[in-house]
Amino acid sequence: RILGCKRFLAMLEDDRYDIRTRDADFVIGIIEASFRHRQGEKLDGTPIRNAPFLLESWQKYVVYGILCFWYAGTQERGVKEAFIFIPRKNGKTIFVSALAWALAILQRLSGSVVYVVGAALKQAVETFENWDYNLEHVQYPNKKAAMADGWAIHDNNIDHSISHPDLGGGSVSLNALASNPDGQDSFNCNIVIADEVHAYRSPKQYNILKEATKAYTNKLVIAITTAGDDGTSFCAQRLTYCRNR
Repeated sequence: RILGCKRFLAMLEDDRYDIRTRDADFVIGIIEASFRHRQGEKLDGTPIRNAPFLLESWQKYVVYGILCFWYAGTQERGVKEAFIFIPRKNGKTIFVSALAWALAILQRLSGSVVYVVGAALKQAVETFENWDYNLEHVQYPNKKAAMADGWAIHDNNIDHSISHPDLGGGSVSLNALASNPDGQDSFNCNIVIADEVHAYRSPKQYNILKEATKAYTNKLVIAITTAGDDGTSFCAQRLTYCRNR
């Protein structure tokens, strides 16, 4: 955490970057205004289903760290990859879901294609269910109303996705899937969230997802995890790399 904060402060003072908070403010605003909890309780036992998802300080820090740095005088962001290591039960899954949702809307004019790739299908489906709940119960009264307004919702054995071909002058496609390095080398997307990256068996799984974003200037690959006890794993190597940057 200390190294991350030092890097953030150093980038604030670096003349190579312009500081623009508009996109970060937009993403935070979209999440807090349009995304709600599907399940859970407060520490005192109060149910939070359907309560607004209000970001904690660390989550806002992540959003600003990813989105507020731009190469001076250009429309190119300075941050293309991020690594988030957070202990269990700190709201990782709902944050991943909401962040993917808001980033897709932010980048819609580029034709957003967002993949949230879990190490296991169960984790990916949980992210999809958060999107589905917010679309069908928060944004619209039901699935029929959402689809009548142009949304496509797919939930079957091979596809867990939500998309809109004409949203605010652009398009969005949100896709939740399990990691499969042998079948994902033809992806083309601008945003990837590599969820539970500690369970990725090799760098190949991450690198294939990173390669899928090459067609975009403002691409973004976010690795996020809550665990990991193998000091030789890709996750451990990635953590070491980030500490040394």
